[in-house]
Amino acid sequence: MKKLLLLILMILVLAALASGCTPTGSSQESSQSISSTEADLIRDRYIDPSELTAPSQEPDRVCTAEDRTLILEDTPENQLEAQVYGWYLDLTQADFESLMTRVGEDESLRIAAENKEKNFQEGLYMTEYTLHSLTTLTADDMDSVAEYHRKALETQIRELDLQEYAVVCADLSWKHNEAALQQVPQLGDGRYLRYWMLGTSGGSDEFLLQEVFWDDFLPAD
Repeated sequence: MKKLLLLILMILVLAALASGCTPTGSSQESSQSISSTEADLIRDRYIDPSELTAPSQEPDRVCTAEDRTLILEDTPENQLEAQVYGWYLDLTQADFESLMTRVGEDESLRIAAENKEKNFQEGLYMTEYTLHSLTTLTADDMDSVAEYHRKALETQIRELDLQEYAVVCADLSWKHNEAALQQVPQLGDGRYLRYWMLGTSGGSDEFLLQEVFWDDFLPAD
C-alpha cells in the first residue's frame, strides 16, 4: 500500500514539473516571435531615402518675421527634410494654420502644435531657430534605436496604419524670448537633436509629421 501511494505521489510530482516547464518555453517562443515581428515591421515599412524626391525649390537661408529668425545651415535634400524645415519655418512666421497641415493624426503631436499657437498668443515663443543639419536616417540606422523608442515606433506604425515612414534627424539650436525665459522652460536656450517620424497613411502619398523623439533616440557616438 505504501509503495502504491509513493508511486502515485511520484507521478503527481512529475506531472506538475512537466506542466510547469511548458509555459516557460511557450513564453520564450512568444517573446522571440514578438521581437522578430517588431523588427520586421520597423524595417519593412521604412522607405529607402534614395527613393525620396528633392524639393521643388531651395528655401531661403535666413527667414525673418518681426523679432523671430530662422537660420538654415543645411539644404533639405528630400520632401521629408523639407517638411521638417517647414515646421520651424511656420513657427518663425507664426503661420499656425500651415503648421497644422504638416501634422498627421497623432493626437499628442497635434496638441503640441496647438500649444505652440496658444503660447505665441500669450507672448511666449522662440526668437531664433538655427537648423545646423537635416539628415534622413536609413533602415540600418533604425537597428540602433533605443528599445523603448522602438516600441513607440511600432505602436505608431500600427495605430496610425502607416504604409511608409522614415525618420529625419534635425540638429538645431534655439533661443527663447525674454517672456518665455522668465517662465523657466523645461529646456532652455541651447543645441538639441530632434528625431522626426514622418509617414503616409489613409491612401495618401504625402509624408506628414507623426511623432518627434528627443536626443536619446539613438545612442551617443
